[in-house]
Amino acid sequence: MKTKQIKLLVIIASVAVAGIFAFQRSKVSDASDELMIGERMEESGESISSEPVTAPVELTAYICGEVRSPGVYKVGSGARISELVDKAGGMTEDADLTSINLAREVTDGEQIIIGSVKGGQVVSGSEPGSTSGTGDTSTGKLININTADKTALMTLPGIGEVRAEAIISYRDSNGLFKKKEDIKKVSGIKDGSYDKIKDLITV
Repeated sequence: MKTKQIKLLVIIASVAVAGIFAFQRSKVSDASDELMIGERMEESGESISSEPVTAPVELTAYICGEVRSPGVYKVGSGARISELVDKAGGMTEDADLTSINLAREVTDGEQIIIGSVKGGQVVSGSEPGSTSGTGDTSTGKLININTADKTALMTLPGIGEVRAEAIISYRDSNGLFKKKEDIKKVSGIKDGSYDKIKDLITV
């Protein structure tokens, strides 16, 4: 009788051990399968957890001067000034194409003034008392260094073609001058040159 009980216990123990072994193998197999799925998703460029999509940044800028519909417009991040001009209906017939770099990127909150080829005119939308910069020092009007074209800048004493182009290039790359003294940041314009023109310019 005892021998039968012992055999029965041995059988039960064997079945239990076999069951535990089979369960452990199943867990290992499942973990292996999950790892393989993860590796396949990474190889195919798929992400297990999705990242939130960032909305495109909008920039707001004010364009005025020689455009058909001056005003405040919104453009996408990285937009060029040419896109802003298109939103404003394009340039007028009097627009001076050399007054601004159309390929420059728009900066949020900036004011863009399209100059005129006509001399001595006040730009539409400019600050009261400021000129378009396309004037002549002999008329007594100040030259706006933020909007003046090359011809107007060359009417200033000591400003030739090279320095006029340097002023426009600096303006296109760095934005509008905050104060007239900032013109000394332009290559070739030092204190001596500034002293000659400081009473003839404005921003």
